[in-house]
Amino acid sequence: MIGIMNKTKMLKKITYLNVLMGISISLMGQKQSPVLMTINDQKITLEEFEAIFRKNNPKDRKITQKDLDDYIDLFINYKLKVRQAFDLKMDTSAAFQNEFAGYKKQLSAPYLKDKELEEKMLREAYERSKTDLHVAHILLRFPSDCQLPEDTLALYNKALQIRNSIKKKRTFEQVAKEFSDDESTKNNGGDLGWFTALMFAYNFECAAYNLPVGKISMPVRTNFGYHIIKVINSRAAVGEVKVAHIYAQAPQNDTMLVRKGKLKIDSAFARLQSGENWAEVVKKYSDDRQSSATGGELPPFGIQRMVKEFEENSFALKSPGDYSKPFQTRYGWHIVKLIERKGIKPFEEIKDDLRKQLQRNPRFKIINEQFAEKIKTNAGYSENIMLFKTLKSLQEEKGIPIEKLDSLDKSWSIFNLSDGYQASWGVFIQENRGRLSRSGYVSYCNLVEKFIKPFIQQEVLEYGEENLDKKYEDFRLLINEYKEGILLFDLMDKKVWSKALNDTLGLKEFFNKNKEKFQWGERIEVWRFTTADESIARQSREEAMVLLNHNSNPDNFVEKYNREKTTLIYQTELFEKEDNQMVDSLGWNPQVGPIFRSRDNYNFFVIRKKVPPRPKDFKEAKGQVISEYQQELEKAWVEELRRQYNWKVNKDVLYTLIGK
Repeated sequence: MIGIMNKTKMLKKITYLNVLMGISISLMGQKQSPVLMTINDQKITLEEFEAIFRKNNPKDRKITQKDLDDYIDLFINYKLKVRQAFDLKMDTSAAFQNEFAGYKKQLSAPYLKDKELEEKMLREAYERSKTDLHVAHILLRFPSDCQLPEDTLALYNKALQIRNSIKKKRTFEQVAKEFSDDESTKNNGGDLGWFTALMFAYNFECAAYNLPVGKISMPVRTNFGYHIIKVINSRAAVGEVKVAHIYAQAPQNDTMLVRKGKLKIDSAFARLQSGENWAEVVKKYSDDRQSSATGGELPPFGIQRMVKEFEENSFALKSPGDYSKPFQTRYGWHIVKLIERKGIKPFEEIKDDLRKQLQRNPRFKIINEQFAEKIKTNAGYSENIMLFKTLKSLQEEKGIPIEKLDSLDKSWSIFNLSDGYQASWGVFIQENRGRLSRSGYVSYCNLVEKFIKPFIQQEVLEYGEENLDKKYEDFRLLINEYKEGILLFDLMDKKVWSKALNDTLGLKEFFNKNKEKFQWGERIEVWRFTTADESIARQSREEAMVLLNHNSNPDNFVEKYNREKTTLIYQTELFEKEDNQMVDSLGWNPQVGPIFRSRDNYNFFVIRKKVPPRPKDFKEAKGQVISEYQQELEKAWVEELRRQYNWKVNKDVLYTLIGK
């Protein structure tokens, strides 16, 4: 059925099958499916058969009885092979367990997130990307990298007071200069410039995009602290630009270099104004050696990707070919030329790239966090409040001594689920002991926020992963199919593929018994001439007809072209019908074919003569012999399995699929 196939190819095929199937996240009905087939005491349902059948048959037409009759034999053979693999306990080997665990992890991933929320955030990011916002902010930074709720309340109240002070005849810019902890923007009144979706923290982005121009937000929390946001302006998204530049290196803190750079960039600008070619001016004047070889071209970029002056001058250019006047950044002097402007593409064109950006963005954690919360709700999650009170009571001036954490009862649960599942303190300590503070202390805040909460989420998601097959029937079928597929491959390799490859005597015996199967049909002998020089191809082709008519030696023919170096080569080839489309098109008559390209070479065929049919020797037929021998081994094995097991198919149940 599969023929000679190594394991890498088989596993690639499994992965490809997964892509073709598309993984549904919907919960399938739990109605008991009727039994279609039994193997000894094993029951196989109609639902399992239908799931596999539909993956391997057209979905756009109704099922006929012939379809089912044709497919059921394949299904019987498949299930008998898998049953033998289980009976041989191949599923208990360490190699199988490791391989299957890896696939299960991959297959579980799409189920372990809130797909609906992911799609919502994807669409939200796209809609926001159509608009750029010019914003300013005042940041009140958290005093440390870990904050308990009671600690953040005081900072929130302070932020609220500062916000209210803006309404008392003080400007946003004045208050930012006085109170903001963002040293990079406070001196310019908190101005962050223009930004678009996926650039800033999610909470910051949401607040800004929901704020009218000129309005000021309530305090917004991010990992940095509390922000007070003002939207200065908005515009339709400018998208991306691709520009080339001429660069004169001149750091702003070096007065002499700044003057020399200005003279250099002015000279370059004068050359451009006089009509000199842009690429030539770049070569002569640009200090950016990396880009000067390509006319100063830079990769496309959007807003907030370059320093402010470079960005503003680039986006100010209107038409491809326009270039700016010289301008200065902290790095030196520049002239930029617009090559291309790219707007926002339709959603369907960019959604895959946008999804990758979203999955790399810190906000993607929200999707996993919310999914973990759903699992908690459905599984009856409850925390051990007494444990957290005990941990807080252990806090000393330096923090909680690690030795006290070690001394806690290892069986004490951190949380419990309604089905009796719990995560114990012992497991937590075992997994996190090496990561806790090396000073011998850890603060209660860090212990809870950086260690216990991530541990709880990981445990909850692992619990959800282990129980996916109970919640999602399609996942159960998918996992079972992968398990059986891996087992089937290993058993087929043992019983058929490798056995045939290694059985030299068996192969030769099979060949000798079936020589009539291994025959060459009528073939045509051709010379293929190849050269990298088009002129030699044309000249040699013109002379090749003489070669053909006089039945000359092609070695002598190519020798005159190769006296100084090899420029023309040839090889003799034999083709059967439909082996080579061009040879077939020439009609198999002695002639010189047209010149054709292959990669960087020029080729032509010289059609010589027909070669009559003859038997293949073992070497010539070996690939075909192996394939045929594998089929014979598999056929004998299946016949043995059908005798070995007590199996039965209920055709009445099978035929309920007719017309679906």
